Amino acid sequence: MAVQVETQGQVQEFVDVLGRRRWQVVLPALFVFALGCVAAVIVPKKYRVHTRIELREARVQEDPQLKNPEEAPTAREIFNAEHHIKHENRITKLIRDELKWDDYARLSDTDRTLYVERVMKNIEVAVLQKARNEGSTFVDIYYADVDPGRAVTFLNRLARLWVTEVIDRDRNVLRKELDLAQEGQAGAEKAATIAGKKLAELLEQNDLDLVEPTAFGQVTKDKVDVRIAAAENERDAVTATLAAAKAQIDSLEEQWTNTEPTVPVTDTTQGTSNADEVAKFEATIQELQTLQKPFKSAHPKWQLIDEQIKEIEKKLLAL
Repeated sequence: MAVQVETQGQVQEFVDVLGRRRWQVVLPALFVFALGCVAAVIVPKKYRVHTRIELREARVQEDPQLKNPEEAPTAREIFNAEHHIKHENRITKLIRDELKWDDYARLSDTDRTLYVERVMKNIEVAVLQKARNEGSTFVDIYYADVDPGRAVTFLNRLARLWVTEVIDRDRNVLRKELDLAQEGQAGAEKAATIAGKKLAELLEQNDLDLVEPTAFGQVTKDKVDVRIAAAENERDAVTATLAAAKAQIDSLEEQWTNTEPTVPVTDTTQGTSNADEVAKFEATIQELQTLQKPFKSAHPKWQLIDEQIKEIEKKLLAL
């Protein structure tokens, strides 16, 4: 209970002190209130306007060595948007050439610089963070001015001027990419033309035809295929002729082996001649050899004809 009495006494003492010195508290409070009222009346009100710009990233940089190939030019410069928008030259150009504000035109060069700096201080730029770093990028631009209509006009013109420059920058990149693509296409077409001429010359020099696949996946024969087929037929014919000559040589060697070393002398008597029969056998042998030429020695038909020739030769020897 003693503590409560002491506390009440201190509060009462503090109230008594304030009561004795009330003018020392009231006068500063009245001064501050009056100063606030004067400031509210004298200092003009500023209207704050706001606009939001959406930037869609849909370009690919043409130089993947120096820049990110998946990053558009706009995306690379988006974080410098505040410096681009609040650039002194851009603000000066907008006020002097487009808006043509009278209060700015009446100022000297030094005052105009200060005027532009005051306008730049009333501009705020905020780049909104994207969710998961995907989709469009949004830029908020704020401007404050004592004249609401003037604030809206200035902000709209400023935003349009910056967007136009961004679009022009992207358009220049597109134009450069188009020029590079057209140059590459022209170079490829020129190289293809030169290669086509060289191919035609080589085909003409080697007497070749250009082989192209047909609609059914087959390939038409050119002159080389025809020549190869003719050479193969000629090779087969030569092989057959060589086999027939070898067989004839073997037969002659056999006859030579069976021939007596000396020719016996016998008395001959006039008899009948078999020259016609010999000529007939020889003609038959020649016909069979002619039929045997198109075939190879391993062919059954060639072997059959060879056996017939040997039989006839035996008959010829028996005459």
